[in-house]
Amino acid sequence: MRVCRAVCLGALVLAASAAHATDAAFTVSELKKHTFELAEKYFEQFQHPQTFVLYGAKLSTKDRWTSPQDVKSRKPKPWGYGSRVADTALHCGHTLVALLDANDAAPDPYLRKKAEELFSALKFIGGICPIQGLVPRGPHPDDSAAYYDDSSMDQHTTYIIALARYANSDLATAEDKQWIKKKLGAIGRRLERYNFSIKATDGVTQSHVGFSWKGFRSNHVSILIPTVYSLYKGTGDKHWLKLHDELLAERDGLRWQRLHAGDHVELNGHPIYANQNGFRLNAYLHFLEDAKQRTVIGDLLAQCAQMQLDRDFPGPFYRNFHSEDEWTALARKYNWDSAELPGAEAAWNLFKPKMLDDKGGLTALAHVRFPLGGYHSVLMSERAELIRRDLPTIWKMLKTVDLQKISAAETHYLFTTVALHAYAYCHKHPEQFAKSSGFGPHLANTFNTGIGSTIDVTIRGAHAYAIGNRTVHVLNITESGRPRPVGKLGGLGRVRQIVVEAGFAYITSREDGLFIVDVRDPKKPTRLSHHDTIEFATGVCKSGDVLVWRVARLALS
Repeated sequence: MRVCRAVCLGALVLAASAAHATDAAFTVSELKKHTFELAEKYFEQFQHPQTFVLYGAKLSTKDRWTSPQDVKSRKPKPWGYGSRVADTALHCGHTLVALLDANDAAPDPYLRKKAEELFSALKFIGGICPIQGLVPRGPHPDDSAAYYDDSSMDQHTTYIIALARYANSDLATAEDKQWIKKKLGAIGRRLERYNFSIKATDGVTQSHVGFSWKGFRSNHVSILIPTVYSLYKGTGDKHWLKLHDELLAERDGLRWQRLHAGDHVELNGHPIYANQNGFRLNAYLHFLEDAKQRTVIGDLLAQCAQMQLDRDFPGPFYRNFHSEDEWTALARKYNWDSAELPGAEAAWNLFKPKMLDDKGGLTALAHVRFPLGGYHSVLMSERAELIRRDLPTIWKMLKTVDLQKISAAETHYLFTTVALHAYAYCHKHPEQFAKSSGFGPHLANTFNTGIGSTIDVTIRGAHAYAIGNRTVHVLNITESGRPRPVGKLGGLGRVRQIVVEAGFAYITSREDGLFIVDVRDPKKPTRLSHHDTIEFATGVCKSGDVLVWRVARLALS
């Protein structure tokens, strides 16, 4: 017996197959109400009332921001981080696209009004720098001449994509489209002139994250290709379509191959930057019309979403910014099973509202911002099976977290965009997310085993074998409805699937390979062997003397 993937704070859950409609525990009208409440609070606190620009902190705290004079002096260094004005194009652009998606799915005067405001904000940002092809970072709300010309890849790509999406929406007037065509043309030509790298106003100094996008690694390609195609869709200028096709054809179509799912796919070390990659690929998916191309990009988005969900936290990137003592203290305080949280689900499942009373923001980063990024990637994938699977968790996050205890603007804007994208998807597919799904009554969680996050379960005789959080648990199931843990073994990597036969458990563990565990004594599971499967090991099954496991697109035995 195989129990479908379920994570519920240690509850052993029996559920309907994911192929059916998911009971998401809310109605579309409930989601709309909560989404609009989140958006209204976010705009009330972070949006400038005249320019409509979204800032990196609540406007009520503006007296504590970097002053206009210091912004003009390029302080704080490096790159204006901490100024609260450095990511305006990013926040405005991401939120505008989410509003457009929501309004496309279920038009509403409020969504239209806020989308029009953010388009106005992007026009304002685009007009403060005399170099029309540069997307500045800023400006300070008290002085439109106080901005950073040391821009970045994420500001540029988000700005381009957001304007292209707006130009292709029902909201754009003929005048809007003409302005967008001119603006995107200037930005595109400047990027092309500098080999798709970003230079400051002097045309010499390379900006922060201003590297050329014309490489052939998957990260480069997923920046370059969606952005160039968005230039075409936003301007209608066939120069950009021709360039897009030429870039894809170079080196025997290597860039197009890099846009396929596979082992070559990389995620940025910074989870937030990885989310931006999903945003760009989602725009490309949105604009593409060819069904085969859409399938390729959809598969890539799905892989990236799962990789984002599965990545460890804090990982190498975040460890650079906080001491080991800080991480150790956090792990000990909130009972992490190891030095790393093994994925978004594990991080969220440990969340308790009282965590937000901690000072410094590290707890919220680990148990709110990090998992939220993974679920944002799931929504960006537009892959129905992933969204159906994770929507109940997304809803719980939206309803549980008290954002007024979190100061970080990126968490507030991401909550709003996640809610808007969920709103859009549910309005496009209302049959999937109704409280009454037509597949019988809602299955309640009747008993919590206390074993933590669980990704797969199998049953043999009087015992169930559950894996999750790098551990296999053995549970006695002789008492109906009350499985009782009797043994466990940790240190098994990022476990994925398990089969048990003749007293031996065979466990795949993605990049950590294949583990064989002796479970003949249920109270003392013992590791027998570990095999390097070369590629990520996922599925596993056994028939007679043959064991088969799945790696990437192959099956090995």
